[in-house]
Amino acid sequence: MRKLDKPSFTQKEILDSCISNMTDLNLVTLLVSKSSEFDKAYDLYNSHAISNDLHLIAENHSIEGIEQNVLKKLYKDKLSKDGQPARIYYNHLMDLSLDSMCTACGYRPADTLDHVLAQTKFPAFSINPLNLVPMCIACNKKKNSDKSDGKDFNAIHPYYDDIEDFLWLKARLEEEVPFEINFEVDELASEDKELMKRICNHFDKFALNKMYRIYAGTEISAIIYDLQEIFNGGNSTALKDELDRSKRKRKGIYKNTWQFAFYEELSTNEWFLNEMLKLDITSILKG
Repeated sequence: MRKLDKPSFTQKEILDSCISNMTDLNLVTLLVSKSSEFDKAYDLYNSHAISNDLHLIAENHSIEGIEQNVLKKLYKDKLSKDGQPARIYYNHLMDLSLDSMCTACGYRPADTLDHVLAQTKFPAFSINPLNLVPMCIACNKKKNSDKSDGKDFNAIHPYYDDIEDFLWLKARLEEEVPFEINFEVDELASEDKELMKRICNHFDKFALNKMYRIYAGTEISAIIYDLQEIFNGGNSTALKDELDRSKRKRKGIYKNTWQFAFYEELSTNEWFLNEMLKLDITSILKG
């Protein structure tokens, strides 16, 4: 879940690029005549997104006088298609993501653009840049096209929701072997209950605990021998210092990373610091 800068270009700019090489002059004339309607759709989306009211936009919202399949083909045949003039805007949107990572999970490469409001049900926003966010294919498949049931269930929107002002992701080490650590949302991290509910829904929908557990398992396997060596040296302070250093290095631009939560838990968990590393590494990793 990553915050991105809002696209600096408008839907009208994309539309103009889409029609710049069209050979169907009647369709060009129609689309140009509806330019103001595209602007209205853009403004409608923006105003609702600002107030977290996207769920109030009616399904099948379209541009009056333009068939839905025409609007969808603007995205498929013009905006997203290699070699088309409008493809430059598709690429600009993909480039908004830091390190080209997915805005939903934050860890897999973004390899597609997702329609926040599905174009199958909201064709008017098919080429609206505010409705298009970089996402990995795996997360895109997890996200369904169903309309939200209300404010608490609206998706976290990377152009409008900044959830990096506070720490909401935490890890919980299970005090048993083999090593197991789980990740969860701290629902008390913010007084904004609506936002916290949305974060929880997002976390569950995209199965982020499962993903983070896998990454954490790989991480502990890579560092366990070094940590046990420090532990066996008889200096518990040195072990904590090493974990604290790792924690600080991983608290970069984004606060809510599985890495930071992972090292925060290990560096403060008394069982891990004083007991777990007494065990055989094979039993720690495999049980």
